[in-house]
Amino acid sequence: MTLVHEGQERALATTEAACAESGVPVVVTYTLHGPLHLDALRESVRALHEHHDVLRARLASSPHGPLLRCEPTYEPPELITNTDFHQATALFPKEGSVFRPSVVRNSDQSHTVFLAVHHAISDGASVLALHELLWRIYTATTNATPPPTTPGTRGLPEPVEDLLRGTYSQEDLNRFRSENFSPEPTATIPHHAVGDESGVHCRRIEIPPRRAALITQRARSSGLGTNAFLFGALTVAARRCITSIRSPLPMTFTTPVDLRPHLNPPLPQDHMVFAAAPAYTSLSVASDTPPENVARDIWRQLRSAISRQTPQREFAAFPRLWKRAAAQNSALIASSLLGRCNPLTLPTGTTASPPSFPVETPITYPAIGIGEASNGVISLDVMQPRRYFTAEQADQLTEEIENTLSA
Repeated sequence: MTLVHEGQERALATTEAACAESGVPVVVTYTLHGPLHLDALRESVRALHEHHDVLRARLASSPHGPLLRCEPTYEPPELITNTDFHQATALFPKEGSVFRPSVVRNSDQSHTVFLAVHHAISDGASVLALHELLWRIYTATTNATPPPTTPGTRGLPEPVEDLLRGTYSQEDLNRFRSENFSPEPTATIPHHAVGDESGVHCRRIEIPPRRAALITQRARSSGLGTNAFLFGALTVAARRCITSIRSPLPMTFTTPVDLRPHLNPPLPQDHMVFAAAPAYTSLSVASDTPPENVARDIWRQLRSAISRQTPQREFAAFPRLWKRAAAQNSALIASSLLGRCNPLTLPTGTTASPPSFPVETPITYPAIGIGEASNGVISLDVMQPRRYFTAEQADQLTEEIENTLSA
């Protein structure tokens, strides 16, 4: 693979440029319980760029389009301490840093650490891995032990869009576009918000270990995995928010697929690059459809799509992914990192809540992030853009999700 080394620059690929235009960050947070040594955390944040050069890079404009530039004189971003939730999760400007680390003090023994990385160069999998690396460095720093060594991401990584170039013929991609450009009309949660308010309604559901184990048991008894069952339950909950009419409605469920293991050669999970492609599933769902039935349909379509390399073709054929996602009119998009949320390496006496994924995406439907903690807690972050949904609608969807999971 060709890397662009520091002191150089490269043009953004179309997929990256679309993210740069929107300014969307990928945000992963952990709330730490116990003592937090800010000086050690600052030092650990500074060390991250030694593993991922691109964290020191900056977006810049040029007559030919946006650039990703990394100069030896660029200092790595510093930990921001005097901040709040809205500033820590805000959109990135069109020019400047691509990495924003922040910490919010909740109390003497509770702090929330935000790692926000520009979506042009990252996705949920890579930022989650970045958190794991941060806490390994932090714990080594506080314990005065050798820091971790990782391959990391050297230089400016090559865009996945370029890695896919040549994999599919232009005829293949043109055929894919013609077959998928005009999606069928589907039912969505109505937009009741009035005005142009920015930000998102964030609602968090934490499923305790015993209840999470029951959900997993229920899924397995139906021949499903936990992810599949949750996807089905979320879709049924969204269906109940559309209309009180119980009859089946056509719906689209969307979930991102990590392309790293599907590339040739595969990329490591912590490789700092935008490598998530949307997978769309078409469903018929009534308000009383069992979640298991919807889950089977979703999982069948996802497995088929992956076997036919549909996510890779989506990435290659529709590089303006946000525009494409908006046209799909999904009922919701759910991103799950179950199975990837490894226990954080923390000093003795410090614990962490499940990760959270608060972000405002440029789409018109709810986004849900799914994570887990080492003690078995499953967390769901339910996010709905304020410009489209009211607080009451956010409460309703959250309540329907809880009811569906408890049924």
